[in-house]
This record gives sequence, structure tokens and C-alpha cells, in this order.
Amino acid sequence: HGLLDMDFMGPLKQDEDRPLQVFFHGISQGAILGSAYSTLVGPSNLLDGSAVISPASPFSLIMSRSTIFPDYEKLMLLNLRHKRHVRILISMVQMYYDSVEAGGLLATTDEEDRIKTLLIAGIGDPTVTTIATEVLARSCNASIFSNNPRSVYGLSTISSSEDFEDQNQNDKDLKCLLNEILYVEEESSLTSNNIAGSFNGVHLCVPSDPYIVTQLTEFFDNGNFVNVCPEEGCVRESSWDRLNAGECD
Repeated sequence: HGLLDMDFMGPLKQDEDRPLQVFFHGISQGAILGSAYSTLVGPSNLLDGSAVISPASPFSLIMSRSTIFPDYEKLMLLNLRHKRHVRILISMVQMYYDSVEAGGLLATTDEEDRIKTLLIAGIGDPTVTTIATEVLARSCNASIFSNNPRSVYGLSTISSSEDFEDQNQNDKDLKCLLNEILYVEEESSLTSNNIAGSFNGVHLCVPSDPYIVTQLTEFFDNGNFVNVCPEEGCVRESSWDRLNAGECD
């Protein structure tokens, strides 16, 4: 059908004026598994960087606190007698998953073998809990910008310059950065227990947010971590307007 003759199926074309760079980009499940992949291939130099949106670790923490978990729970309860047994099963699976998950791999990977990684998350996301994203951020020894919407335990804070070039020069040794967008309405409605909250548009809207698109473009084009948020940080009142307008598809 001519598929193999299309340009994107051919060899990668390299601009004579700039070296070819290869980045990984994953969203949601692609970010969760992609974080592990990026860590695994880090020592091989196959990738120049990785940008993942809504990544998280560990599996057992993500699953039971996600809006998609009730369907999986119903399936497991067809074979198990009590919800406590579901928790035990997930914990047992986690024991095997530790060795191939990003958090487990990072624990055995030298700092110099890690690739440059940009972690992006939406505070108020009930599908992939931001708590698990921050666990992953601590595993890769990430930093946050000084105007991140909230402080994150265990992460160092770095200042930022409005000038992309100056900022890259100042933070050229930084290997991992976490950037969070706060959705005020959705964050206030999150539950304080182990049960996931109600569905909202944060998980769908973060990847196409103008702040994030600008940050990803600079990262992929030049390999720079840039602070694209205003002084008060990346804050949105709600995700529903963009979601209802069809801007988060």
C-alpha cells in the first residue's frame, strides 16, 4: 500500500548544522512504562532525553488510587473473597514489578548513566495520582523550579531565568526536573483516603496545555529545561472549560 515508501518509514535524516538527537515521549501508561524503558537504556546512550507526562511509581500505589481501578477490582473480586485479598495480591505483584519499574531500576543505576528526564504532572489528577509521580521524582533525584505550585518533599529547588540560553547554562548538569500544573478546583476535590476521586479533565488536559507544549518544544529542540510558568507558577482554576470545548482530546 505504499506504506514503506513514506518518508517517516525511511532512515532518519540528519541536519548538517545540528547533530541528530533521539528523545522518548510518553503519556500516562506510556509514561509509566516509558520511565522504566528510559532508565533501562540510559547507559546505552540510545536516547538523548526523555519527557514523560503523568508518570508514576510504584504500581501498587498507582492502581488502587486511580479512577480506572474499580473495574479491575470487580474483576479480581470474582476470584477473591475480600478486598483485603485484592490489596495482598497487588502487593505481591509489586514485589515482581519492582525490578523492572522505573523506581526500582533507578535505585541500581549510577547517576552518570541516567539520561536527561522531564517529568510533568497535573495536581488534581485522579487517574494517575501525583503522589506517585513525586515518588518517581525522588527516585531520579529531580529538582523543581522555585515557582512550582507547591514544595515537594525531598526535591531541591532551583531558580530559573527568563532567558532560555542563560537558564540552560546555569542548570546544564541537571538530569531530572519535575514540573507540576495545579488545577485548583480539582485539587480541592481530591479524597484524603485510599479511594480515587471522581473523574475530571486534568489527566486529559495536561499534555496539550500551552505551558507544557512550550516546555516540551524547547526540551525536544534544544534539550533545555525551561521555566515557562508565570511568577506564581503554572496554575489553572479548572480543567472543565478546555475539556468541554474539546481542547483536551
